[in-house]
Amino acid sequence: MTDLFEFTRKNWQPARHVWPILAAACLGLTVAVTSWFAVSVWEERLAKAKFVALASDYRTVLQTGLDDYLGKLLAVRAFYNASHEVDPDEFAVFTRKITQGDDDTMRLVWSPRVTRDERAAFERQARAAGFNDFHIRTWAPADPMAISPPRDEYFPILYSTVASKRTATFGTDLNSESIRSDAIRRARDSDKIATAQGIMLRNQISGSREGFLAVIPAPARTAA
Repeated sequence: MTDLFEFTRKNWQPARHVWPILAAACLGLTVAVTSWFAVSVWEERLAKAKFVALASDYRTVLQTGLDDYLGKLLAVRAFYNASHEVDPDEFAVFTRKITQGDDDTMRLVWSPRVTRDERAAFERQARAAGFNDFHIRTWAPADPMAISPPRDEYFPILYSTVASKRTATFGTDLNSESIRSDAIRRARDSDKIATAQGIMLRNQISGSREGFLAVIPAPARTAA
């Protein structure tokens, strides 16, 4: 019996030496996990701070660009307010100067209000001015655009900063597409700039993408 006790005691003696090592290992693991969480939280906060700073920079750039575009739109309105009549050549000269450098990102158009009774004379006058086969047409994302059915009023594109008559889609009735029509109505009712986001572009600039529309009312002028 004594020999058995001695044997058992000798076997447990090495185990007692293991406990401090095991405790140190657990402590080290706890410290490592805690440090990992602390570093993760710090890195997350740092990444968030960088993201907020970067987003703020982008917001400032976008806001500055948007303000610049809207300022040019206001300049066109002032040009119409100060002019007795604006013909296509005058429109082209003025807009070419204020949109220089922004050809790939901005287009300016002039769309006069045309009533049902004025439509036939308006179309004849446009054809006489050099717009062959000019008709007021219903907006569509691609060709062909159908000739617009009778409506109480139209807002057809008559002047555009796009040089090509084909891509400028002259005669396109902006009032025939719901999002554009809503922006026109809001601009007319408030006599201020109205905007619409995510509009579908018919002739995309630098690839397929959605666009941003800004509309401002201006005095009606006699078409050339």
